[in-house]
Amino acid sequence: MIYTAIFQDVKGKFTSSRYSGSVNRQEAWKNAAKLGESDGNCLVLLLPGHHLVHTYEDIYHNIKDHDVFDSGP
Repeated sequence: MIYTAIFQDVKGKFTSSRYSGSVNRQEAWKNAAKLGESDGNCLVLLLPGHHLVHTYEDIYHNIKDHDVFDSGP
């Protein structure tokens, strides 16, 4: 089964990757977590299917100049 795995590193940065794993969710989580651990990342979400993931940094390249609580255009 295809999953989208979302990881977080020690600095708080999120990354995502497509992961092919077991239909059993517990087994899939355990195996995906091991993949992240090898890079020093912690698995925080495992979504069934292939999904595009956009982080705040992807949308606002210069975070220092943007108010994270500003919901306007």
